[in-house]
Amino acid sequence: MWFDAAEYMSTAKYWAGIEGMSDIWYYRRGFFWPLFCSLFFRLGLGEKAIRFATVLFSTGIVAVSYFLIKNMFNKKYALFACIGLTFSWVMLFFTGRPMTSIPATFFLLLSLLFFWKGYELKQGKKFIYLFAFFLAISILTRMQNLMFIPVFFIFILIKEKFKFLKNKSLWIALLIFILVLSPLFVVYTQHFGNPIADIMSYYIGIGADVQANAASNTLANVPMYFLDLPYNLTKPIFFLFLFGAIYFFADLFLGFDKIFKNKTIQKKFFILLWIVLPLAIIGYMDSYAQQRYTLPQHPFLFLIAAIPLFKIGGIDRKSVV
Repeated sequence: MWFDAAEYMSTAKYWAGIEGMSDIWYYRRGFFWPLFCSLFFRLGLGEKAIRFATVLFSTGIVAVSYFLIKNMFNKKYALFACIGLTFSWVMLFFTGRPMTSIPATFFLLLSLLFFWKGYELKQGKKFIYLFAFFLAISILTRMQNLMFIPVFFIFILIKEKFKFLKNKSLWIALLIFILVLSPLFVVYTQHFGNPIADIMSYYIGIGADVQANAASNTLANVPMYFLDLPYNLTKPIFFLFLFGAIYFFADLFLGFDKIFKNKTIQKKFFILLWIVLPLAIIGYMDSYAQQRYTLPQHPFLFLIAAIPLFKIGGIDRKSVV
């Protein structure tokens, strides 16, 4: 068992009341995963059941990705993207390790699916509320998912400009989000003071009391995760991704002046932000590329990599891309 996974399991055993364990939890992290795992120990199910739950979360990532891409594009794109996702070595490798990456990615992608159904497709306010709930759970599982909040905000701003301030459903969603995260705010404040000030100084390196952890942050590391993609995706899929990206984003860049009116351009801009912005932020804060951090981007990376196969093979003559 890897060190991080062992730390999660040790904390889960302590919270389950197992003797001989101590509270070694690092309270800058979200606490959902060790809390979730502690339930297994309380029920006497143990580590094997937790590992099986990780497999279920991993399977859930593929299922949610299918419905997400189906709702955004069509069934064919969803199927091909999920075939690539299923056999991703990063997915398979971390499915075998009971850490936060897999469950946090599942909750994050589930929140994105609900966001798209509720906000973009207007299929019901309940989906907007579910979006807020599962986005908060994803952050409770892995704090790093805070980086995706600007992606949602920028997309909403493009769609409505400042009219979103009159959208009652979004305000209710924000309240749900804050309520679900409130235990984390309380615990964080007890250990490290003001959460916003601490996150800015400890992770970003901004503020009067910059922490040593952020001393190595540099803009020179921003491209790191993009340069790692040939290894992350494997070289054959990476080359497909390059060709696919040129085709997929061409009308976005050529028609960027229509971004406030054209839904297709808005959708592609959202996907571009989803891929680029979080990877740039984590690259700035990290000293080396960790492939597990790219799992939330994988559905769209494989979607784009699949597009050349459709074009070369003539599978999708009536493309919506």
